[in-house]
Amino acid sequence: MYPPLLTLLLVWVTAVAAAEDLRLVSPAEIRSTRRDLLGYSIKDQYCWLLAHSAVRVGNYVYIDGGMAKYRVMMDREPVGVCDLNGHTVRLSLERDFDVDSPNLEVMATKGTEVPVANRGALWVDGEDLLIQGGHFYDSAIWNTSTWYKNKTDIPDYSIWRFSPDKQPQETRWQEDNFLLESGRSAVRPVVRTVSGAATCTDTECFWFGGYISSRTSPDTPLNYSLPQRGMLIYDKETKTIKNQTIEGYGTEEDGYQFGTIDWIPGKGGKGGLLVSLMGERSLIGRANTTDDDLDGVGVSLTHVMVYDLVGRRWYNQSTDYRGEPLIRTRFCSVLVYDEERDVHDCLFIYGGQSVADVTTGVNDLYVLSMPAFRWVQLKPESTTIANQYLRSHVCIPHGSQMLIIGGSWPSNRKGEVDQNSECTSRLVNVIDLNRADIQYQTKFHAKKTPYHQAERIRKEVGNAIEPIAAGWAHEGLGAIWPRGSRNVETTPSPHAKGPLAPRAIAGIAIGSVAVLGAITAFVWWYRRRNRAAPYHGGIPGVDHSPDDEDASKHGGLPGVDNSPDSEPEPGLRGAAARSPNPR
Repeated sequence: MYPPLLTLLLVWVTAVAAAEDLRLVSPAEIRSTRRDLLGYSIKDQYCWLLAHSAVRVGNYVYIDGGMAKYRVMMDREPVGVCDLNGHTVRLSLERDFDVDSPNLEVMATKGTEVPVANRGALWVDGEDLLIQGGHFYDSAIWNTSTWYKNKTDIPDYSIWRFSPDKQPQETRWQEDNFLLESGRSAVRPVVRTVSGAATCTDTECFWFGGYISSRTSPDTPLNYSLPQRGMLIYDKETKTIKNQTIEGYGTEEDGYQFGTIDWIPGKGGKGGLLVSLMGERSLIGRANTTDDDLDGVGVSLTHVMVYDLVGRRWYNQSTDYRGEPLIRTRFCSVLVYDEERDVHDCLFIYGGQSVADVTTGVNDLYVLSMPAFRWVQLKPESTTIANQYLRSHVCIPHGSQMLIIGGSWPSNRKGEVDQNSECTSRLVNVIDLNRADIQYQTKFHAKKTPYHQAERIRKEVGNAIEPIAAGWAHEGLGAIWPRGSRNVETTPSPHAKGPLAPRAIAGIAIGSVAVLGAITAFVWWYRRRNRAAPYHGGIPGVDHSPDDEDASKHGGLPGVDNSPDSEPEPGLRGAAARSPNPR
């Protein structure tokens, strides 16, 4: 860490640099008058970046797509160039770096045939990247970009594959072939959507929700947006896409947008659960015919959606909180691994834009501790973050560190980008999640410090192994929830019985021996008493009436109603059959 005086000086210098009033220059002007400046990228000329995608592959973070503002030196004057991000940039996590000079490398400059989309998805397939979804931005100045698409040139749904080791660089992006697979009821065509949520497991990738707009297809009307309710599932081995309905997610009449989805691995890295938080919802079938940027209703964080990857089922799990998190959109999330507990038990969300007042940013950090399902707020404690209101950024975990990639300030409308907005301080920010307060760090440390729950969180949730307030959404979810296996002393929740004390265990053991001795003595006495008695085919003292005999012949139990009414509901067995509310 820097000395306090130097830290204040750095904060002041950063604020002054960010507050520059840059003269705007269009990409078209650069191409026509200063082609020598066309090599600008977020690596060296970063001002701000938003609506991009970023994903971790091994010790690298890849950043792709989105829209940017570049700070370019033109005739000794810094100017602002608003352009699409047509570069695939890689951030190395193999060595330490100062946040003002991250380890960045431009891995590819896209040809005009390769999609440069906003709010799409980066999937991971081995060492390769896949891009899909998103829309092709259309606004003044940005529509003079080299990568701009006219309405008639917008491509149909496609998947493009990036191979980082392929040579030459220009060949690293190639369109990928894929197959279609029917959903649960019928084959549904794959359409490009924007503002969904994406994640990958070891075997599959997912794209959830989103909406279609006038900039996702050449065939949609102008100034148009329509919410979708579905989930694309991509099988990495077969290269097959299934367009699946999302029965059981939230309210059935709504589509969901602007959120996140994270994977909790199962044992051995297979299966597991998906945890989803979405920022906005909109009625299915109700199109917005005045704007291609859908304006939805905020989604409360009082519930979180959980998807069982084996059972292919959504659960609507209630959450608990001391202070309800502000309803927000365009935020980021990270799921962190707690080595001490051997479990992914904390889901952090950071920043975003208020849904109630879109000019208001959100700068807090909330953590959802699972399986307690309680929200705990961590507030900013330093000036370097207290005034930092980011939206449309991406967060990446690294041990106890959370990397915040890109983002920009809130604007007058949710979908509007202010060309004149000030530069943000840097492309990469780092927060240490082991701290009780929130502070931007000045350095990234490549050596992972294991994450452990901050004392503030432990005081709120203890070591609860079940939801603290509302219980499980369904007992089936409680049965499959992964629990840690190392160094965990479980504290009973209000819905679980606690472990027995040693004295109680000893008492039970002694009592069991005594009961067993009594049963043995009774059997010995009983056999001596009845040794001379004639056998009539039954147990003495039990009524063997024909009614009971008939019941036993049909698989029933004597004295129990074995009518069809007592059978479980058809199709429900096990836990679901016993639940009063299997949905």
